[in-house]
Amino acid sequence: MRTRWRILFCSSLITLIGVAWLAQREGTSWERWFNLELFGMMAASGLGFVGVKTETRNRLLAVLVLVCMLPTAQSIWTLVTMRPEMMRMLGAPGFAMISGSLATIGTALYILVVPPPPIPVEPLPRARAA
Repeated sequence: MRTRWRILFCSSLITLIGVAWLAQREGTSWERWFNLELFGMMAASGLGFVGVKTETRNRLLAVLVLVCMLPTAQSIWTLVTMRPEMMRMLGAPGFAMISGSLATIGTALYILVVPPPPIPVEPLPRARAA
């Protein structure tokens, strides 16, 4: 499970890096970019970090990540379907933001759908002769 949470955490960080890169390229401050989508991305990243650190097998965190990423998913859907020319204008930072968001959503769905791997059984060590 730790690998799944690592992928989720890293993909959510890529999303935040893309947003920061876009803000820096456009010359705007974080205050202008701070909205529900960015708050959801930051919350998803935090939940992914909690999943990595606790190595939880509980799928509730994945549900919370999906809830946090709903505004971002809606914006990406609008961007892709209604304004595809905007994707060309966004360039590499926009690609990082969009691909990171899709990877975060996809990984959270994967955690929900695919059952966790079984816990490995450690064999007892052999006794030493004195």
